Amino acid sequence: MTAAVVPGRQDRVSTILGWAMFAGFTILLFNILALPRTALDEREGLRAFHDSVGLIVTVLAVWQLIRMSRPPALAPPPGLPVDSFAFNRALLATLYLVFVLEGVIGLVYAWGEFDREVVLFGLHVPGLVGDSDDVRKFFGYM
Repeated sequence: MTAAVVPGRQDRVSTILGWAMFAGFTILLFNILALPRTALDEREGLRAFHDSVGLIVTVLAVWQLIRMSRPPALAPPPGLPVDSFAFNRALLATLYLVFVLEGVIGLVYAWGEFDREVVLFGLHVPGLVGDSDDVRKFFGYM
């Protein structure tokens, strides 16, 4: 974190980033649930929205990981063992890392999908991986 705060409390920026990631991931969840229930010819907009929100969550997770790695480190609240607090922080960092990896996996999966264009905030991103059923299966099951 970038500024010393009261033990057991995080700074305001981290709190806002955490809530933003929660909101973004919740939106992604409802988007993922809506995609299979939508007709194939009507999915383009949902996919573009999913790609854009997924990028936001990925960038926020990278930002949080960078902030967590910078001193000063958070101190545990009074009464909480240091090892327990460290374990909590390790779990949180792992969750952020999973969000980052899922962003990368999702992008490669989208590129490997047949006849699928990746659209981020209305901009078409050229595919760096050719259409491939093997790529789609590997990254889809990952």
